[in-house]
Amino acid sequence: MITLATLLSIAVAQQPNTYFATLTIDNNNTPPYPIACNVRTSTTSQVAVTGLAFQPLAIVKSGNGNVSVHAATYFGNSFDLPVTPAYVLCVDGYTNQNFRLDSTGTFSFPVAIPAQGTAPSGIPLNFHDAFQAVVANPTSAYGQTLTAATRITVTAGPQVTFLQLGDDGSQAIPLTFLNTQVPFYGVNYSVMNVCANGFVTFVGADSDYTPTTGEFTSGYPRISMFWTDLEQGTGIIKTTLENNPGPGASPYARVEFIGVWDYGGTGFNHTFDMTIDASGTIVINYPPSNTQSVFDCVCGVGPGNSLGNQSMKDLSQLLNAGATLGAINENFHEWFGTPGMPYYTPTSPVPTRPFDLFGRAVTFLPTGSGTLPQSTNRYVMY
Repeated sequence: MITLATLLSIAVAQQPNTYFATLTIDNNNTPPYPIACNVRTSTTSQVAVTGLAFQPLAIVKSGNGNVSVHAATYFGNSFDLPVTPAYVLCVDGYTNQNFRLDSTGTFSFPVAIPAQGTAPSGIPLNFHDAFQAVVANPTSAYGQTLTAATRITVTAGPQVTFLQLGDDGSQAIPLTFLNTQVPFYGVNYSVMNVCANGFVTFVGADSDYTPTTGEFTSGYPRISMFWTDLEQGTGIIKTTLENNPGPGASPYARVEFIGVWDYGGTGFNHTFDMTIDASGTIVINYPPSNTQSVFDCVCGVGPGNSLGNQSMKDLSQLLNAGATLGAINENFHEWFGTPGMPYYTPTSPVPTRPFDLFGRAVTFLPTGSGTLPQSTNRYVMY
């Protein structure tokens, strides 16, 4: 039954999105009106405009950051941004052919939300703006159709830190932003140490560039993404602390190495990353583009302190076999290398283990008994 309240809400509603013209920001394109969404600092938002295939579009933003319902009527639709101060044209597909809907009737693009701060490098919290789009519509008597207007508000996002570690450098990253500690092999930690040589340690910092199984098992608790002799050079090493990842997800810390070189600029550059969350789950990711180092390399996780003095494993073989359950304090690690590597120490028989985790993601899921952090003293690898 349609009530008076419903009729009144329809009467004052802003211009809706339609099949012929829809503006979507981070999946928000429906009432309640005015359409509003939050964008978070240091994240990427997705903007999409849809309508009839191959039609040009334009996107304008509010002159004062607000929505103003029924400010004017254009193309038979309600223009819901203020007329004064005037809107700002952001995207103009009527003069630039690059801004047209594709064969599916979609035009989308990412928008990087700056870090929290002040212009030009940052953006203040609670900053707001509003946008509306127009799409050419040959079926309309006006030839155009307006989308709904959407108001965005900037809220706090993750804490992103770009590190400058040079050669063998290490930096302590406090995890207090997560509002929780990170559990690893039965212990909670509030600080992680990121080393330029491709690993993270807990308890203390390490800058060792000659990886061995002995050091892996006897040293600090370690997540070894790609422990070898690296130098940052022109590459990027960054950490992301996310304390609000969304419904059902745990706060996490991520460490990314992007285009970091073998020491001396010889050999290759490497891209890989690691995420550990507040539940103790660890994921090490190796894109297909990652290459073998010209030096020895150790990859894996372990509690150190000689607690898990197990021999190395073939990680790719375990991945191919499915889930593998480790014992309490059992580490999972593999040494990669060939006899010609600079730090290779001959043994009998001579091992040759070329890196073979290209395009793989290695997950370590805590499965120990008890509550956190004890439940992380053993892992399932898959």
